[in-house]
Amino acid sequence: MMFNIHMQNAKNIIQMLGGPTKVAQLLGLEKPGAVQRVSNWARRGRIPAQVILDHPRVFARTRARVSAESGVKEVDHVDYA
Repeated sequence: MMFNIHMQNAKNIIQMLGGPTKVAQLLGLEKPGAVQRVSNWARRGRIPAQVILDHPRVFARTRARVSAESGVKEVDHVDYA
């Protein structure tokens, strides 16, 4: 199931997936600077749309319902591995 990832905080999503190093691994980003690239997404609060489209299973692994006032309220984990 896909969801609107841009309505969520990129930093929270990256942390839910295991942090920048784990996300870089899940996305197959092995080049030098891959972890920094993911860290930059968290800092900017936005994961590029093309990355989400290219890796829907990675981002479907964690779904969060977000409240405008308090951030992540509930997290559902779905393991597709």
